[in-house]
Amino acid sequence: MFTKLFPDKRPLPKMHVLLYHVLGQMRWLGTSGMLHEGVVEAFHVRDNRHKVRFANVKDRIRNIILRSRAAWQMTGSKLSMRSADEEREERRREKLNTTKRGDHAAAARRRAARLADEDRRTRR
Repeated sequence: MFTKLFPDKRPLPKMHVLLYHVLGQMRWLGTSGMLHEGVVEAFHVRDNRHKVRFANVKDRIRNIILRSRAAWQMTGSKLSMRSADEEREERRREKLNTTKRGDHAAAARRRAARLADEDRRTRR
């Protein structure tokens, strides 16, 4: 289409991607939502912070690897120190309660239920 409208011009890189690659990406990903420019711009904000964070790493490839790893770690929704701390505190309380009451069977049932719930959440 572009070549028919402008036979003597080459498309700019963004136009090339839109005309020749987006449809394939949409088929592969099942959506175009993550390709929206707003998502890309939001990522640039994070990457700019990582550039400052890793400014002391002068090796370009290593710098990119560190920035990519940091960005990937930020996307992990299951990574939460608060939830890990809360879970640890809950286990501590549970242990104290079962020790006081001597109800080890109830603690085992609660632990099994908690593990089953975590297993269901990770399968989603």
